[in-house]
Amino acid sequence: MTHKLKIDWDELALAFQTSSMDMLEVRSFLDLETGEVVSISREAYDYLEEEPGYELPEWMQEEVKKTEQIEEGYPKRYVRIPGSETHEDYRDMERFTTTVENDRLRERLWQAIPGRGAFRYFKDVLAEHPAERERWFTFSDRCLYERISWWLESEDIEPTNPIELPEVAESEAIDKESHEALLENLTFLVIYLSSWEETLTPHRPPGLEGIPF
Repeated sequence: MTHKLKIDWDELALAFQTSSMDMLEVRSFLDLETGEVVSISREAYDYLEEEPGYELPEWMQEEVKKTEQIEEGYPKRYVRIPGSETHEDYRDMERFTTTVENDRLRERLWQAIPGRGAFRYFKDVLAEHPAERERWFTFSDRCLYERISWWLESEDIEPTNPIELPEVAESEAIDKESHEALLENLTFLVIYLSSWEETLTPHRPPGLEGIPF
């Protein structure tokens, strides 16, 4: 059965980013009747498994009610939002790096992503290149929305408001820093050639300007 829903793409994207299957602090679900994204904390689930010997605050009571509603309606009314996996985010960085035309920057990005702290090192390198940094944000968003679209399709969910995937600009072959260095080198070259030309120009003694050498 295909469910036609109006999707809140921003809320769904946030759920994908925060409800990782590896970290169960927050679980998010999509309501197949309303299209609403419902997020539940781990504390609410723990309460249902073993009620504490004290009264819950009002906001927690509301969350527990939502949790009970999800438990009763799962999986016919509610479907679990899987969230992004770490290896998918890492693959996005690899795919983006292959699109970088600046040789020096591309090499630095390849050096940044292996091992622990890859995401931080990757962003630190891009921070020095504003244009490529913005291109990465667009590229990352596109990858995320592609995964969300594939997941919706796998769950037989048809959005009534399909999203237009953001267009990723072409990479700049020479970034601003390299461009400025190139201009500086060209300036020195022009100065050098000008001085070289003046040296080769023969000096004519006074009174002999009209006599060819």
